[in-house]
Amino acid sequence: MKLTLRMAGILVALLLMPAVNHAQEQVKAPNDQSVSHVRIDLLLTEYDGQKKISSLPYTIYAESYPQQGRAQGHSLRMGVRVPVPVDSSGKDFQDMNVGTDIDCRAWTLGEGSYDVSMTVNRSSIYSPGQDENEGEQIHAGGRMVIRNFSTNFDLKLHDGETTDGPSATDPLNGHILKISVTLHVIK
Repeated sequence: MKLTLRMAGILVALLLMPAVNHAQEQVKAPNDQSVSHVRIDLLLTEYDGQKKISSLPYTIYAESYPQQGRAQGHSLRMGVRVPVPVDSSGKDFQDMNVGTDIDCRAWTLGEGSYDVSMTVNRSSIYSPGQDENEGEQIHAGGRMVIRNFSTNFDLKLHDGETTDGPSATDPLNGHILKISVTLHVIK
């Protein structure tokens, strides 16, 4: 009789083990309504043909929400204010921001994937190529030329994944500006 009770107890314990294990696994899985924290690495690289001219890395931290309407925007600003003449006399100036502005939002899609929506604005004072006079600024009609690159894009990424974003060609010098984005989930 005692042996039968022990065998029945062991049998019940073995039958319940998978249910307990499954419940523990569910506790470890992130809640579909939870907020994840992510680090987004953005790399702006400028090329002259195949030759890399410059590489500017940026890192922004964001919260990834499970619902698209709820995501909070995150921003990064890096630049300088440059005095730009406002009239032909050259006596009056207005400061202009020159640099990089990045805005992003992130959403958790499930199954380890994330939707990242980004806006990147990059402006710089146009400088001539190496075959032109180094150190001189290019002027048009007596004014310096400000180059501007602006884009909005969405990417679907997984933890640790890097992908290329938009790219564009500068109409004055033919240089190509490329964006690459890497997402890391902060645990």
